[in-house]
Amino acid sequence: SSYSYLFKGYAQLTERYSTGTVNSASGGLIIYTRNRKCNEMMTNWKAHLDKSAPRIHACKSITITPCQKNPLVFYSQHVHTVTQLNYEVIHYPVNLYHEPVDPDL
Repeated sequence: SSYSYLFKGYAQLTERYSTGTVNSASGGLIIYTRNRKCNEMMTNWKAHLDKSAPRIHACKSITITPCQKNPLVFYSQHVHTVTQLNYEVIHYPVNLYHEPVDPDL
């Protein structure tokens, strides 16, 4: 599924490329989508992440919190495998869906 592909990017960010040090304790996942129902897509991604992420992190857990400013955005937190410090990821969708209701647009 597209969520599996997205999860591979998340795993690369959090386990392969991040050092988890004090100056590298956060990252971001920019999610480009053409999904007509962006909120539903992000809800599904959140559920997929909540189910899958604990399997790859040494801490075996993840915390997900909503963004107070944007209901489409959320944060995930886990203990970094190498440093044992908290690591935070922002999950930010960029919706590219375009289907004008007026055919002349």
